Amino acid sequence: MKTLFKLVVFLYSFSTFAQDNKLYRITYYNFNDTLMPEDKKYSAILLSSETQSVSYKLPYRFENAGMKKVSSSQGATKYEYYSEKDTIKVYCYKELAHNRLVFESEFSFVIRASKPYTDSLHPFDWVIHESQKEIGGLVCKKATMSFRGRKYVAWFAETVPLNNGPWKFGGLPGLITEIHDETFTVYWTLHKIEKTNDVLPLVPTKIEGDYADFKKLYKERFLKVKRAIESHGNVEDPNCSDCKGSTTFTSNTIEDLLTDN
Repeated sequence: MKTLFKLVVFLYSFSTFAQDNKLYRITYYNFNDTLMPEDKKYSAILLSSETQSVSYKLPYRFENAGMKKVSSSQGATKYEYYSEKDTIKVYCYKELAHNRLVFESEFSFVIRASKPYTDSLHPFDWVIHESQKEIGGLVCKKATMSFRGRKYVAWFAETVPLNNGPWKFGGLPGLITEIHDETFTVYWTLHKIEKTNDVLPLVPTKIEGDYADFKKLYKERFLKVKRAIESHGNVEDPNCSDCKGSTTFTSNTIEDLLTDN
């Protein structure tokens, strides 16, 4: 009875959403690699009204900057690079009323700055299925699609009238409560929803380019770093033809930024 009462109150709060257009704070649990240890998981926040939103992830927690050993199996060791810049929030802005999305590049070993670029808003070819399951007390329906190198499974709640979701995701008739690729390498799941008096940050006005520009930049810089690391580990001299090594440098971004398509 107590659970039923909570669900009724929750659904009632959203029944007035279209009338007051309040800002909601949706918190997701999120991680981008199933091999990550527990302390590498983090929360992703979506601040959303019916007309605009911003999403961002909370910063990583780590002790010191530099190369970190993440996992080792069968003699293969994996490293990730951390910098003090990793504590900066990475934003994704959506102007739903104007069909516009602006995302910030994530500071990484390849892209050494966080700058804004435009992208298509919700360009997903969703297929909605009959399957249902409960997430956070909400009855959710299943949807699937493919996007930039990954096949995704999403669950959305029609009772929450937000055409939105974490990061760049959205475009379903209800809030996305869970989404992951088929391998669970990238994963978001709903933790809580609450009304908030937060103020949405302003959308950047100085734009570096569009998604194609960002992808081109990432690929150029990634290949340069890859050549340097795999040859002899010296980023300052990536053209050393006599240097050879056994290190392999790979990319595991959410979107496929290396394939020409």
